Amino acid sequence: MSNAMLEWTCVYRTDNPLEAHIVLGLLAQARLKTHVEGEALAAALGEMPFSHNTIKIFVCAIKVPEAEEILVNYQQTNLSEDWQCHSCAEHNGSGFQYCWHCGKSYDKGQ
Repeated sequence: MSNAMLEWTCVYRTDNPLEAHIVLGLLAQARLKTHVEGEALAAALGEMPFSHNTIKIFVCAIKVPEAEEILVNYQQTNLSEDWQCHSCAEHNGSGFQYCWHCGKSYDKGQ
């Protein structure tokens, strides 16, 4: 295997630490090793220029296609409005794909 296939490749950028952790969680569920840059700088928001607060998520180059598939699925299922859980009737924000109260997944069909 060539060294180029083992190098870290950036697959995701955001200035939102919460979103970065969601993406890291999705990649971890798929057992992809990640490397993060800029996370510590996100805490300095307001102290540094906005352009320096980008969080970058890297995976091994050989795993880029797998990571990109996960990211495409994440972006397609990212909700745009709040929803109510059909299991426990709890109100959930648009950023939740699972009910924060009971853990049931969001089902658009119901």
